[in-house]
Amino acid sequence: MITLKVDIERFPKLTEGLVQRGLAAYVDWLRCVAVPNLTIWHEMDLAVLTRAGCLYEYEIKLTQADWNGDKRKDVVVETDWHRQMAALGPEYAARHAPRPIRNLNHVERFYYVYAKGLTCPDWVPEWAGLISVDYKAQNGAMWLDFHSVRRAKSRRVEKPSEGPVRKIYMAAYMRFWNYPMNLPLSRQVEVIESPVPEYEEAQHG
Repeated sequence: MITLKVDIERFPKLTEGLVQRGLAAYVDWLRCVAVPNLTIWHEMDLAVLTRAGCLYEYEIKLTQADWNGDKRKDVVVETDWHRQMAALGPEYAARHAPRPIRNLNHVERFYYVYAKGLTCPDWVPEWAGLISVDYKAQNGAMWLDFHSVRRAKSRRVEKPSEGPVRKIYMAAYMRFWNYPMNLPLSRQVEVIESPVPEYEEAQHG
């Protein structure tokens, strides 16, 4: 269990962003790479790459309706387009086979992180971990409590390869410079002076 004191003026109610910040502390971001809203095979509310190179996913649910509807991400839906591709031959059938929205082939541990008071749907697999989040007022401040209800089981999957790992590190880098630092993108910068000579030499030297 971990408890965090929260600025009520900045976060008057529980939000996904607040839960993401709290989860970063929960997983000890100094010992791993934690990236919010990461999309590689599918979008992850929080992706965590451990020192051992294993990928953990945290799916945040703040309403019962959202959690109940999450099952659709794991359902394979075959459409007319898939059937047309399959009719072209085995190669096309394999390449364009219907797949679920959520691809957990490289996710070692998967967690549902949910607001206290929600009920876990009966279709949630037994290997999925559960973390309850309580946002409450106490002693004149707001407190965010994370309570481990059930530890996720290891799924014994293949670790992400070099390409996805590089994307995870790049996403973490972009999150730092683009959001907290509030820096503009290069295409949004108007150059009004010549570049610093030392930088030019480093770029072309």
